[in-house]
Amino acid sequence: MPKMKNILALVLLISLKGLSQNNPFFVSNQVIEIPVVFHVMHFETNYYVTDSLIDVQMDILNQHFSANNPDWQNVSSAYDSLIGNPNIRFVLAQKTKGNNSFNGINRPIIEIDTFSTQKIITSERLGGVDAWNVDEYLNIWLCAMDSSLIGWGSHKDDDNVYEGVIMNDLYLANTSRSPEGYHQGKTLTYLIGQYFGLRRIDKGATCDGNSYPACALEGDEICDTPPMNSFKGGLPNDSISFLNTCIEENDLPDMHDNYMSLAYDSLKSFFTLAQVNVIRNELLTEKISLIKSSKGDSLKNLDIIPVGVQNFEAHGCFSNISFDLIVKNESRTVISNFKVNYELSNGFEKKELINLNIDTFSSQSVTLNIANLTSGINIIKLWLSHPNGSEDLYPFNDTINLTYYFNNQVDYIEMPLSINFESELNDINTVVSNIDDDFGWYVRKNLIGSREQITSAASIYYYGYNAEGQHDKLQLRNTRISGDHPKLVFNYAYAKHSSNNYEQLKVLASSDCGATELVLFNKEGSHLETVDFSVSDQSWEPSSSDDWKEVIIDLTSLANKLTGITFQVTNGYGNNIYLDNVRLIDTNIIENSIAELGNELEIYPNPSDGNIELTVEGNKNIISVLDINGRVVLNESFVNNSGSIKLSLTSLIAGVYFIKLENDHGVKLNKLIKY
Repeated sequence: MPKMKNILALVLLISLKGLSQNNPFFVSNQVIEIPVVFHVMHFETNYYVTDSLIDVQMDILNQHFSANNPDWQNVSSAYDSLIGNPNIRFVLAQKTKGNNSFNGINRPIIEIDTFSTQKIITSERLGGVDAWNVDEYLNIWLCAMDSSLIGWGSHKDDDNVYEGVIMNDLYLANTSRSPEGYHQGKTLTYLIGQYFGLRRIDKGATCDGNSYPACALEGDEICDTPPMNSFKGGLPNDSISFLNTCIEENDLPDMHDNYMSLAYDSLKSFFTLAQVNVIRNELLTEKISLIKSSKGDSLKNLDIIPVGVQNFEAHGCFSNISFDLIVKNESRTVISNFKVNYELSNGFEKKELINLNIDTFSSQSVTLNIANLTSGINIIKLWLSHPNGSEDLYPFNDTINLTYYFNNQVDYIEMPLSINFESELNDINTVVSNIDDDFGWYVRKNLIGSREQITSAASIYYYGYNAEGQHDKLQLRNTRISGDHPKLVFNYAYAKHSSNNYEQLKVLASSDCGATELVLFNKEGSHLETVDFSVSDQSWEPSSSDDWKEVIIDLTSLANKLTGITFQVTNGYGNNIYLDNVRLIDTNIIENSIAELGNELEIYPNPSDGNIELTVEGNKNIISVLDINGRVVLNESFVNNSGSIKLSLTSLIAGVYFIKLENDHGVKLNKLIKY
């Protein structure tokens, strides 16, 4: 085994075998359950850490500590033989300190908005929250912290006044607020590793650990992790797997795909065998009381949960729909039947008994038929109950909510329609389809917009979303296309990741509820990108108006039809895409104004890169520039001009604009095409 420095390995294995003779929990396939209490520290009353976010984080932890994470196959082939399985299952505590029923989430109201020290966080007297009995609970504090801090995992050997884990709540899984590269919930895995006695993979940053006893005494003190000379974390791309900062016997690259690395989450996917030995040794000696704790016992009974849906379309023309619900048995007992319940936002409810054998910790799909949907947006609340006819003792993870827009081909909205994404999605004008219940369309705020303004936009975080081929859809409510020159106008920004990893954007229109679809726009990769982003190993966002493009699509062929417009992006595990200023308008309104004036303004050159010259008369001239919606984007006055005015519009994105001139000779107007 590479870098397993023989003597230490033998001593460790002998000591663990001794433990196993007296402790049945050491059996390698015996799952050890650890009751967890989360102290979610609220400043005043507003807080974004929901129970469902914690449920997601718990599921991720249990994948990591059971070697059941989907990305373990991404481990470098050099370490295939070193992958270890801690066989630990974390469960939310079901009993309080006083043995009352509990969901495992403690939500104290505190008076400090941002923390920076462990001592204050873990002390009620100083304004934080005291630990619950460390012999019965793994205490995890979630709170707002200085942005430079991720948190701490306190081990018995550490010089701390508490025992448990503290984490900056920005690093919780599945939050749009997470720092770049750290959204997959692996920071808590790293901190719990510290709690169990593991050290950061590059601890000590020295190459001296290439022979025993150096590997046992230096660096991370783990003998099947190669020594490193410097920390190379914070890198998301696969090239980090080939970094090698120490040359040694049985040479191996730096192990940044280990959970105890601070590399980006997308890279990390395993513990080594020796790390697992340290974890279980810690549990079976110093933390044996946690294994014996009764605070999580009820979870060892029956628990069935919904984990997602398949074949679900979020937009359709039917009041009855069918799709597959994926359910998982999260208990140690085979489940042979359970109930599926659903409730619609219109008040309709239904319960159905499902007879289906599901092995322990296994998943199956169930086909559901949902009826009595009403026109417009429907919220479908789905929950599971009564596994094997008994009470589900862990109801906190039993529910999922789906959004379905029922287009009855009667209700519609009229043009013009303008969506700037200042409000959340799934409102009266938009509905999102997110089939895999993973990353999907969401509103990203505080971006540099298409006119250098601060804006919000619809976006998908494809940089960290590895689901190649998955379609994510943003659909507009059914609209009657009207006017002589109807147009679909939108702005988008995109930078591909590489020649192999890029997205495809299609804009589709249907006037028969999806039976047939007209492709209005279809680009991918280099043809789609609005900027050449040379730093492909970083999550991208627009940094100037030049990063945006405006698209104008003629809808004359759809005139007088009730039409649904869909923005569909195909995941290529590339980089992020942004969508803003979606408009359905009739440009004939402005063009009629030109015709009525019968007095076109002379613009040269036209089309133009934005540097133009206008032919004028008079000394006092007011110039207005309007976008295709008729909104004024520039207004300037010019005095004492003779014959012409030079104007720079290079800051505007490519598109169609209207230049309006007002002076004592009257009003002139003309259309400018900026490329």
